[in-house]
Order: sequence, then structure tokens, then C-alpha cells
Amino acid sequence: MDKSHRVRTITEYLRNRCAPEYRISQVLNSIYRNKCKSFNEMYHIPKELRQGLTERFEDSLLSLRLVNQSKADRACKVLFESRDKNRIEAVLLQFSTHKSLCISSQVGCAHACSFCATGKIGLTRNLTVDEITDQILFFQQQGHKIDSVSFMGMGEPLSNPHVFRALQVLRDPNLFGMSPRRLNVSTVGILPGIVKLNKEHLQVPVNRMYPFQEVFELLDQRICATGKRVWLSYVLIKDINDAREHAKALVALVKERSEDLRYLYHVNLIPYNTVTIGGTNYEQSQDDTCKIFEGILKKNGISCSYRLAFYTFSNVSEITLDVKLTLHVANFTLQLWWMLFWTLYGPAPSQSHEFCLVTTDSAQAKYEECLPDGDSLVDYGINIRTVESQNEALVNDITIKIQGNGRETKPISIVTKDGILLRQNVHALDIGTPTSLEIDYGNSTWECSTITISKGPKYWMFDCLEPHDGSTKVTLGLSGNKVYTVTIQTGNQPEAGTVGTIGLQLLGAQGETNQKVLNGKFQIGSLVTLQINGADVGKIDGVILSNKGLGDPWYCEDIRVSTSNGIVSFPVKRWIGSPYDSFVTLSEKQGTNYNEAAPIDVQCHTRAIDIYSGSVRRPFTITVRCPMNCTTNPLLHVEGLSIHPGSSSICGSAIFDGVLSQSGRPI
Repeated sequence: MDKSHRVRTITEYLRNRCAPEYRISQVLNSIYRNKCKSFNEMYHIPKELRQGLTERFEDSLLSLRLVNQSKADRACKVLFESRDKNRIEAVLLQFSTHKSLCISSQVGCAHACSFCATGKIGLTRNLTVDEITDQILFFQQQGHKIDSVSFMGMGEPLSNPHVFRALQVLRDPNLFGMSPRRLNVSTVGILPGIVKLNKEHLQVPVNRMYPFQEVFELLDQRICATGKRVWLSYVLIKDINDAREHAKALVALVKERSEDLRYLYHVNLIPYNTVTIGGTNYEQSQDDTCKIFEGILKKNGISCSYRLAFYTFSNVSEITLDVKLTLHVANFTLQLWWMLFWTLYGPAPSQSHEFCLVTTDSAQAKYEECLPDGDSLVDYGINIRTVESQNEALVNDITIKIQGNGRETKPISIVTKDGILLRQNVHALDIGTPTSLEIDYGNSTWECSTITISKGPKYWMFDCLEPHDGSTKVTLGLSGNKVYTVTIQTGNQPEAGTVGTIGLQLLGAQGETNQKVLNGKFQIGSLVTLQINGADVGKIDGVILSNKGLGDPWYCEDIRVSTSNGIVSFPVKRWIGSPYDSFVTLSEKQGTNYNEAAPIDVQCHTRAIDIYSGSVRRPFTITVRCPMNCTTNPLLHVEGLSIHPGSSSICGSAIFDGVLSQSGRPI
């Protein structure tokens, strides 16, 4: 791939210094994944190499400099200056569930659309690949997670050949790693550019210079190749293109498409963002006029929606050279001169910053954030099983997002900062089959065992986890259906028991379970046996034990996990929980070395296989301590002391053989 100048020169520099190949990946990952702002922040790189990179490329990694920024509601517009003193703009649109970024592709624009301020300054030059992608990198370095990127800022993207290379960089899994469905291109209809985009970036969404028929033929080809919807965004300008005859002409244009393609064209009506340009005053159409226009389209079977942008910047001159960031929009008259913007491979994330009219039968119009075409809302039931804990400290609401099929709902409050548990029904985005939950604890300390999500007659259960890596968020996975029997021996040492929350995670050849909250009472010397459900991890080769109690450590002697495939034993023999390690990982290798110095307390019915089922590499001895008053049965008879591990009780067999009296003792 023809990478950016930065990627290419850094790679060449490191190779010329005979640095190992993994150093190249480390440096690039630090820039594009870890969002380091300078080479000096890459502490995992040798100091000498950091200094060399800084001297060669300067400490700042960005090719753009922040000049100014202004905020309006949920939008933030940033003015950048390039190294040759040219200025461009980008706008970050912030929503409750995601963030979208509109970026520029050129300094100015050559197409001079009469209603667009950018075109009035003319074209200065194309932006480089790094200047395009650095607009994204800047916001990521500020801590913003960018969910979608739209080439809707200054300039005509398809007139800049560097845009195609920038798309490669954005999609490269070793750099930005963005999904092509998160990238959108807006254009005035540059046919050579559309052809190139169709060949090189078929999955990337794409918008007077070229004949309509040729433009739509290419759109038809794209629909046939992808099977995805085309969005035609049409900006309504008062007394210019908002009359009834304009709506009828637009209907006729869409209906010229063949029947098997027509239904995949969607008209997106957008009110014009009023701006005065060079003495020409364009105004936004009245709401009533827009509704009539929309009604004509729907009456004629045209799929359409009416969207209201939620941001404006009224005083742009204070931060830029009279350049207003505007969308490339549709300008349509009866004579069919226009500039067309479309977004392909819907639904279009770049449109989600706009609002849709949701009520028309009241005196006051009501708008809500638009759902992409094909999305819908559904009722979810949420039920939470909590854990009583002395560590609970709520300072903010705790929220979850229901996730599935690459989508997620908005945050849903499940516990208020006042401690009110919300078992509720919520109306939220239908994400299909839930596969995970993202729980945001904020700065609160709170514990739960399971969260159950229901939708209609179906339900999904998720095991709760607490973040332990400094993060406030954690992703919960689905509970499994495999049954595990867990036996845990607590030590006899003073204060070996705990009232803390004990967690268990099973590790296996096929994966790992979620962390399970164990509800047993772990008192001094207790032997607790309980059952848990979890994912099928195959052969168990490790466990992770945790104790979240503060100042209440727990001493665990050993743990045994039984399944239909056998039993695996792990000697623990350590304190778990503050002030000791809160998490302890044990591997199968540790579980096979089982020479016991201290006796293990067992129950009357405990079998040898219940204690140990690992491979025997050399002979070893296990000492057990039987309780009092165990009984025996002739069916338990075995010759000598050769106890059958799968069918015989250790204590019962020992009594029958005369090795042990019913008073109980170590054997």
C-alpha cells in the first residue's frame, strides 16, 4: 500500500538505523493506536531512539497546528493551520452514543457553488494524506473516540488524489483500522473520482459538472455491486428549489430508475443553513413548505426523510477567513441544475447528527435524533441481581449499553447515585441479539452478580465484572450453560475467612468464562461446594480467584472444579485480597504437583477423584481429615487401601477397612 509520507519516512529512518522490524510497529502503534502526541511519550522505545526520531521529525507528530476552536451545543469546530500557513476547518459532532467528524480535503474549493462560502475563496491546493488524517488524529489525541468520518468539509474530495490514499490509511488495520462503513465521501459528482472509488473502495460510502444520466448510471452500478441503499441529500432553499414543481421533478428523476433499483434510492431532505455570501442571500425554507415537499415525495412512493441539523456557527469570521464549513448539498430546480451529495452503503453514520420531525399533529413541532434507515426501537426488560457489599460507594449513576451486531444502545441508567436500583423496561435501539453489555461505573463502587436483558419472550443473562485495570468501564459477556461444580477449602489460620465478594474465572483450551460471583460463606476451615453456569471452555487448565474485600483477606487452601469431563484440582495456599493480591491466577501445571503437608478437610461422601484428577507424573501423598460419625457400607469394600477413586467414599472405605474409626481423624 502507498502509505502516508509520515509512515514511509519513519519506516525508512528506522530501517536505515538497522532497527528491528517490531520497532516500526511499536512506533506506528504509538502514533495511531496509543495516540502519543510526541516521540518522547513513547517510553517503551529506547531513549536514544526517541531522541533520534525527535531530531529527525520534530517532537510534534501532527502536520497541522491548532489556531482556534468554537463550540456550539454539541458541535466543536476547529481551525487548523498547515506548515505553509494555509487554514482549514474540521467539525466534531458529539452525540449521546457516538461521535462523528467532518473533515476537509482541500484548502478552498474550485467549484464555486453559489450557496457555498468555501467556493468563494477558490482553490489553493490539495491537502496531503497526513494533513487529511491528522484532522482525525488531533481529536483522538484529545481523548475523543471517533466513530465515523465524513469528507464533508472544505474542498471537493474526489478532485484530490490524496483522498484515496487517505482512505487506505484510515482502513489499514495497522494504522487507524477504521471500518469502511464508518467512512463517508461527499462530492459534487466527479465521474472519474466515482469510478476510482468504485474500483478501490467499493465499501466506502460516496455525491452540475457531469450529466445526470451518467451520474445515475454509476450509482446504479454501485447498487448492483453492493446491494446497499444510496442516500440523495437534497437541501431545501427558500424560493430556489422548494416549490411543488421541484418536488415533482425530483420524483420523476428517481422514478426513471429501474424497478429493481428504485427502492434503494432514499431522498434525505435537509434545511439550508442560512449564510450571506458575496451579496447573494439564500434562506432556509419554511417548515410548512418542507412538509409539503416531503408529502409529495411520499405520496409518490419515494423513500424520504426530513432532517434538521442541530448545529450552527453564527460568527465564523472571528476564527477563520470568512470561510464557513458547509455540507455539499443538493441544489435542485425545475431546469435540473444542482449539486448532489450522496452517502452510499447506508445507513449513513454521518447523518445521525441531525433531527427528524416526529410529531405533525400538534401546534408545536417536535424533533428527535434521527434513526438511520431501517433502524427501530424496541422494549427491553432489565433485571439486576446485586451483591451485598460493605464497599458500596455511589457518587454517580451507573449505566449500561446493550451491544450486539456491531451496534449499541444509548447509555441506560440502572442504579442512581442515591442507591436506587432500577429494574425497568426501557425503549431503546433494537440491536438484534444482545451479545455483550458495557457497564460504566464512573467513580462509583458497586457490585452485582448478574444482569438479565429480556426482549419479548427471550432473555439473555450477563455476568457482572468490576474493572480492575484503572478503567471505569468493563464489557460483560453472556453467561454460559455448562454446569461446573466447584469445591473450595478455606484455611484454618486465624482470620482465614472473609465476608468479601469472591470471584472465580475458569480458563480452558477453548477460551474462558466470565468472572463468576461465588455466593458461598467462606468461613475459617469451611469446605464449600457450589454449582455455577458458564461458557464451555473445554479442558480446564487454569483459574483466576479474586477477593474484592477491603482489608479482609481470605486464605484459600485449594479449589477443585468438576465437570462431566472430570475434575481438576488446584492447590492455592495463599492469601487473596487487600493487602495481598486481589487477583490470583493458577495454572494446570500448579494443579498437578499435589504433595500435601497439611490435611484437607473432606466430607463423608468425598471420593478421591473429587480431590484430584490431574495426570500423575510421580507418586505423591494426599492427607485428608474425615469428619466424625461417617458411616460405611459393604458395597464400599475394596481390597486393602486401594480405594477406587470414582465410586468409593474415602472416609467410608477407610472405616470399612478398619483404618479409621468413626471418631474421624487424618488418614
